[in-house]
Amino acid sequence: MFTITFNSLSVVGLSQDTIAMNDRSRAIAKVTEIYPLYIRYKKFNNQQGPDDIINKMEVMFLSHVIEQTLRVY
Repeated sequence: MFTITFNSLSVVGLSQDTIAMNDRSRAIAKVTEIYPLYIRYKKFNNQQGPDDIINKMEVMFLSHVIEQTLRVY
């Protein structure tokens, strides 16, 4: 039982994404869509709130979890 609970918690912990901006700020988020010119995301601490959109030119890198695989763009 403990192992199952621990594995479930680790999956939840991996579901957050990090967006690092060119101005050295970071956003902990849940990326919902990636388009050629912009990224649509929700703030991780307010996933029921509105979507935020950022221009890809403002992003230094994005660490994004897809199907439990970390991808860095």
